[in-house]
Amino acid sequence: MYDASMNARKSLGSLGVFCLAMACSSGSGSGGTGGSSAAGTGGSSATGAGGLGAAGASGAAGNGAAGAAATTSQLVDTTGGTVTTADGVTLVVPAGALSAATTLTVASDPTAVPSTGMLMVPAGGTTTAIVVGTPFLFGPEGQTFASSVTITIPFDSSKLPTGATASSVFIATAPMGSSSFTKLSTNIADATHVSTLASHFSVYVPLAYPPGGAGCTSNASCSAGTVCVNGACQAG
Repeated sequence: MYDASMNARKSLGSLGVFCLAMACSSGSGSGGTGGSSAAGTGGSSATGAGGLGAAGASGAAGNGAAGAAATTSQLVDTTGGTVTTADGVTLVVPAGALSAATTLTVASDPTAVPSTGMLMVPAGGTTTAIVVGTPFLFGPEGQTFASSVTITIPFDSSKLPTGATASSVFIATAPMGSSSFTKLSTNIADATHVSTLASHFSVYVPLAYPPGGAGCTSNASCSAGTVCVNGACQAG
């Protein structure tokens, strides 16, 4: 009887140890899963998972902030208003231009022009223009106005074709996704900005023609004895 009782107690003790071990294992697993929501509150087993969860949340927040920085949105009503962006864009909407309050957007869109940085303007013509600044998509795309709005966008003087000056810069526009750009009447706002009047929203980009109007993409585009420099054929 004594031996049997002792054996039973030993078995129960072993089972208890086994159960404790299993509980620790289970607790460790679930602690690891829940660590992301209660970082480091329940011991070392949850600390690692809590750390991973925090890192994941930080990454997601970083991605969101980067996306938001590319677009500026502002509600403008029938009394008009001015929208400005960190990129140096200014949009002035006069009173009565909108028939109802509308959220207007401005977003930089480098993909709106060819990666070569050159456009044929007008489309189908023979004159190549050089892209001298970031293209911007104004939205809602296709939005029209009862009276013209003023769009002012920046340009980069270091991208001007050789021999060209700020007075050579003009704004061109095209529907989103189109490469058929139209030259607009343009005013020089200051040393790094140009402006134009617009009756609708689409893509707007600053361009400049090389002196003489002969653009080039490589030396092969130039006549004998000349080379392509900054989009213009120059004596070699």
